[in-house]
Amino acid sequence: MDRSSAWAWTTSGVVGEREIDGSRESVWVNPDLPPLADRARRPLRVEVLCFFEDTAALNAALEILHDGFAADTSLAAILRSDDSTRLLLYSAAGESAVESRYRAFRSSLRPTAIGVTLGSDPSWKALEALAPSAAAPAAPGPHP
Repeated sequence: MDRSSAWAWTTSGVVGEREIDGSRESVWVNPDLPPLADRARRPLRVEVLCFFEDTAALNAALEILHDGFAADTSLAAILRSDDSTRLLLYSAAGESAVESRYRAFRSSLRPTAIGVTLGSDPSWKALEALAPSAAAPAAPGPHP
């Protein structure tokens, strides 16, 4: 696997942090999201809920997830609240293919608690709800 294209939680991707009832919540957005015009090609929202003790365990799981999904799926965002982690992906694959990949991912993480939900979201509304700035087009930069 090409490590430069692997999915990994990095502090540079964190777009928001807050504390809620003694828990620290962080939102990470993939810095390599597809352009807005290309997102509808990956209309299946895949949300994986799992638990990791630390960032190293999360990143090890993301490597496995990348190996199984990256060909036609984008990791859009990660919401972490203490050891609870919600992975938000968008896929061009069908539900049965995603479910099969998810089962392989889940079996490699046992005994980690894990669950998945799937749904149609061609406008990537779930990403917009997590990180509104990720759903908006980038502001044009200065022109020379």
